[in-house]
Amino acid sequence: MIRTTQGHQNGIGLEVFLKSFFKLDLNEKNHILYCYKKSLLDTLDFLSLQLQFKDGCLTDNDKILKLVFVEDDKQTETMACLIKAIEDSTPEDIIHTLPSSKDQFISNGKQFKGHTDFLGEHFKVDAGMCFLSPDSNFLLLTDHIPLDQVYKQLKEQNLVEKIKTCIKGFPKDRTINRIYLAGINPHAGEDGVISDQDQLVFDLSKSLNMEATVYSGDTMHFQREDKNQLFVYPSHDQGLGVFKALYGLIGINFTANLPVRRVSVDHGTAFELYGKSEANCNGMEFLLLEVDNWA
Repeated sequence: MIRTTQGHQNGIGLEVFLKSFFKLDLNEKNHILYCYKKSLLDTLDFLSLQLQFKDGCLTDNDKILKLVFVEDDKQTETMACLIKAIEDSTPEDIIHTLPSSKDQFISNGKQFKGHTDFLGEHFKVDAGMCFLSPDSNFLLLTDHIPLDQVYKQLKEQNLVEKIKTCIKGFPKDRTINRIYLAGINPHAGEDGVISDQDQLVFDLSKSLNMEATVYSGDTMHFQREDKNQLFVYPSHDQGLGVFKALYGLIGINFTANLPVRRVSVDHGTAFELYGKSEANCNGMEFLLLEVDNWA
């Protein structure tokens, strides 16, 4: 089952999801949308889709989308929908989160940095932030932390276990047989001339017991060939900047090493487009077509 959660009520998430769902040839029985009824109605007001409610579902008289209306005024809508979907999920399920903003991730009085941060703590695992394109896979070893903390956090992780566990969670058609590791510093430390921190990455490449090569982060992307490769970057923007430059909106944010699989589009809320029915749906269409085959 693919359980889609609303995200920010004033973002483009519901718009791009509804437009894509009712456009594409999907297995509708695999999909459930968790949302607030008012937020859904507000979005439907400005969309040109001819949809109606029927028996707890949303339909265009051809396709049916099952709905779960969430009512919780003690949490943000993002968190309330996400937590309800988690409660309903099984290990075989996919949780598909629509875009939200960092300020919405508050649970039990604690502020989280986003979905990956919250899900890692909720499930008590070292969650892996991955990005999947039509022809490649990226893993970021750290996510939303300052650059001066990257090396310290890398040393504190079991990186071999993290990488191997993330790979196990990948879709079946993305069997990883080659790993490329980016150095932490420019030129992968230049044999210690720039920094000796990168020895950590060279040691990691030898410990993985599979084909793994260290490259300078600025040239590693030239090794792209197919989706059986994994590109591993030490820090968030080091890898994500390359990914977005290569693929734009066509990417899936995939959280690995969880009891369930979590995915999201590779873009944000675009508050400035809310209510205009002008949002680009290309990323959502790619995601839905891809994960519909996982369920």
